[in-house]
Amino acid sequence: MQGLTESRFHMWRVIIALAYEADVLTPKKQQELRDIFSDIPFSVIQKEQLEIDIATPQSFDNFLSKVTAVQDRRDCIRYAKEIFWSDGLLGGYEQELLQKLEHDVTHNFNILDIMKGVRHNIDPESFNLPPKDK
Repeated sequence: MQGLTESRFHMWRVIIALAYEADVLTPKKQQELRDIFSDIPFSVIQKEQLEIDIATPQSFDNFLSKVTAVQDRRDCIRYAKEIFWSDGLLGGYEQELLQKLEHDVTHNFNILDIMKGVRHNIDPESFNLPPKDK
């Protein structure tokens, strides 16, 4: 099995590391993540690495630079918020982590690369513009 893209895979590693850092990765939350992961087409190697990550706390800074897809970066923030709010409270340290994540996601991303990708994916005919006068 091929597994997820490197970007998407590392997004999940960031989420696990954030949960540890915020001290919300309880045994119950670990099982919830395993249940979620069972529905995601990870490769065998990716699954093994996630199990190591669940067992061993790490810093999310180690993985965030490998989350290169824009949607994966957006999802990092969304899933982090879900995990931090799962107990109904957003503590001070969780807020700090979330602010750092949001800053790193938006400021450490090359906007020129994003724009290149946007330009290459535009089909001029999809705009239904009138023909140019010659």
